Amino acid sequence: MVVMGAGASFDSVPEIDWSAAQRLESVETRPPLAKELFAAVNRPRLFGKAARAHPNIRGLIASLQRIAVAGGNIEDALQAHAERLDDPVAIRERLELRYYLRSVVKNSCSEWWGLSSTVTNHDALIHRIDSFRRNTGESVLIVTFNYDDFIERALDAIGVQFKGPDDFMKGPDYYLAKLHGSVNWEQIAELPNWGGSEPETVRRAGELRLTGRLANAGEVRDFPALPAIAVPIRRKQEFECPSDHVARLKGLLKAVDRCLVVGWRGQEDTFVELCRDGIDTRAEWLIVSGTADGATTTANDLFGRLGNAFVVPLPVVGFTGFLDDPNPLDLLWTKRLHQSYVSVG
Repeated sequence: MVVMGAGASFDSVPEIDWSAAQRLESVETRPPLAKELFAAVNRPRLFGKAARAHPNIRGLIASLQRIAVAGGNIEDALQAHAERLDDPVAIRERLELRYYLRSVVKNSCSEWWGLSSTVTNHDALIHRIDSFRRNTGESVLIVTFNYDDFIERALDAIGVQFKGPDDFMKGPDYYLAKLHGSVNWEQIAELPNWGGSEPETVRRAGELRLTGRLANAGEVRDFPALPAIAVPIRRKQEFECPSDHVARLKGLLKAVDRCLVVGWRGQEDTFVELCRDGIDTRAEWLIVSGTADGATTTANDLFGRLGNAFVVPLPVVGFTGFLDDPNPLDLLWTKRLHQSYVSVG
C-alpha cells in the first residue's frame, strides 16, 4: 500500500537546474500544504483571486490564514466549524469552501504540472513500483488524501485509466482510493425548483439533499453538482468518495503487508482506525516526510495508534530525497525492510 498526503504533492517536482523565473513562479503555483490552503495574501494571483470570487467566506479565509500563521492547526479549526451543525451561515460557508478549495487546488496544480514539464516524482515512483508489480503479479493499493490528479496522470502514463469515479477501485492491478475527493469529481445533489446557478446552490445549502452519487466534473447538468472535495477536518464521519470504495478498501487492507507513506502526517483519524483494524501488526511501514524530524514524529504517532506496528522513519528530505535513494523502496517491496532498519517504539 502507498499512502500519499499533501507533502507528496508539495514536493512533487525535483527542483533541478531551475531558472530564477521558474523559482519565482513556483512560489505562486506549488501545490499547497493544509496550512497554506488559505494563503490569499502570499499567493494573490491564484489564491487571492479565488477568495475574491467567494466574498461570503472572505472572513473565514482570513481567520484560517491567521490561525496558520500563528502555528495553529487548520484541521482542528475547521473541525470546530463542522460541529456547528444547526448554524445556517456555517452550513453555507462549508459548501462555499468546497468551491474555493477546488479553485485553488485545481488551478495551482495545473500550472505546477506545466512548470514541471509534465514530469513529476509521482511518475518516477509509479514507474518503479510497476516494475516490481509486473515481476510479482501483486496488486497495488494507493490511498491519497489529496484533491489533485498527479497520481492519475502517473498511472495513465503506464496505461492505467479511470473513466469515472466508480472505476478507481476496480483493479485488478491498481486500486486508487481518493478518500477526500478530487478536483475532477462532483457530488450530485437534489434541490427543489433549482434555478441552475452556483450562488443559488450555496444560498440554499441547508435544503440540499446529497444523493451519494459522484460523476466527472462537468457531466451533470440537470441537478446541483457540488465539488466532491472534503473540507479538511481531523475526524470525518464520511469520506468524499463512492460509498462502495470504503467497503472495498476495508477488504483490501486485510491483505496489506507493507506500506509506504509519503507526505502524510497521520492526521486522518478515521483512516488510521481502518488500518489498525484491518492491517496485520507485522506489516512493515516506511515513513517519508519533508524533514527527518517530521518522519520520526509521524512514525512515533502511528506506532502506537496502529498497535505497535513495525514503523520506520527515513532520514531523508521529502519525496525527492526518497527517490534519490532506491534502496529503501527495494527493501520494502521485497519485505526485507526489517533486516536493515529498526522500528520506532
